[in-house]
Amino acid sequence: MRNARVIIFAVPRPVHVNPLLSISEVLVRRGFHVTCVTSDIFEPAVSAVGARVMRCPRLVTPNERSTVNYGSLSCDEAVVDFENLARRTISRLTPFFENGRPDLVLYDSHSFAGLILASRHNIPAVHITTQLIFKADRFEEERETSEFAREMLNLNCYIDALFREQGVALLDAIFRKELLNIYLYAKDFQICNDSGAESAFYAPRCVAERPCMHTWRPTYAPNVPAVLVSASTTLVQNPDYYLMCAEVLSNLGWHVILAIGDNNNPAQFSQLPPNCEVSKNVPQVEIMPYVQLLVCLGGMTTTMEAMYHGVPLVMLTHGFNEGELYAGNVARLGLGIHLRSSPVTADNLRYAVLDIMTNREILRQVREMQLLIRRAPGAEEVVNRIEEFLESHVPFKTYAPDANLTAGMSG
Repeated sequence: MRNARVIIFAVPRPVHVNPLLSISEVLVRRGFHVTCVTSDIFEPAVSAVGARVMRCPRLVTPNERSTVNYGSLSCDEAVVDFENLARRTISRLTPFFENGRPDLVLYDSHSFAGLILASRHNIPAVHITTQLIFKADRFEEERETSEFAREMLNLNCYIDALFREQGVALLDAIFRKELLNIYLYAKDFQICNDSGAESAFYAPRCVAERPCMHTWRPTYAPNVPAVLVSASTTLVQNPDYYLMCAEVLSNLGWHVILAIGDNNNPAQFSQLPPNCEVSKNVPQVEIMPYVQLLVCLGGMTTTMEAMYHGVPLVMLTHGFNEGELYAGNVARLGLGIHLRSSPVTADNLRYAVLDIMTNREILRQVREMQLLIRRAPGAEEVVNRIEEFLESHVPFKTYAPDANLTAGMSG
């Protein structure tokens, strides 16, 4: 549907925005008017693929909360952040929806403003996510034994109250399924027994095939094994964590690349061993082709990037409940080693690295998953499904450019 208006709601965090860039680029190339709702931090990346930007507030990150300690994040604090983001985004975008009604809403998990506005204005919606399928009834059964289940049910209650407040009659909003749900990971990762539902479309290639915005090349000798130590926006990893990883891994003869994220200052790493380097503001997917191992939290976006490039994982989740579930799932598939909630020490990190690089079964499983993902659907196939969905749910028409599309886009 040439010139159809698509508005994409992406929680303003890298793991939510980055996987949608390749899809946005294909939509723009096919003639769609694409508007992405995200914060100013991601405006350059979104604009570079040709999409317009409508700014929403930034999402508070854990390091910006004075009450949150390293490695801890209470569900209540996270709920308040997502609630506030939704309310402020709805307030800002309501005039846009009233004056220039989009034809389709794409929203990712926890972009509650997108679902609320689509429901309020009766606009077809597509759910697109890197989050596993969860069911409310399963969590009810696990309430007494699983802290993560209690967290998710608590979030569901808060968000249902937000929907009622906004005049939208939807229950169990965080478990909602649309007529089309796009999952940006391989079907093998799904743990729910309805993973093959007709409304589900799996497109794991999108995550790793997003447009490259920087250029990174290795400075070390090609015969030297390299490891990337990844940052996390969920757990605030302090300099001591990176310094421990640098010491352990460099002593094993590896070249160590520390992706320190936005939470740390490169000046704090002036005393690194000579075979270590700091990377900041470089997408980790650009470093992946040059490393043999990734040390990370084990989130779905990072895992799909690593699997695309055939990189096994050592996952450190520090007892973070959602991280424990996702990393445990990756380990279940034989794609890495999960150092569970016990504190990570230099010794158990060293043992995990030595184990994973001599474990033929893990390396075989990673190679098989790499082949599966590279042959799986990507952004082109996702847009094919979106076009089919639009043709089924929106009457055909040809659009002229509309001034309302650009009103208040940025700023």
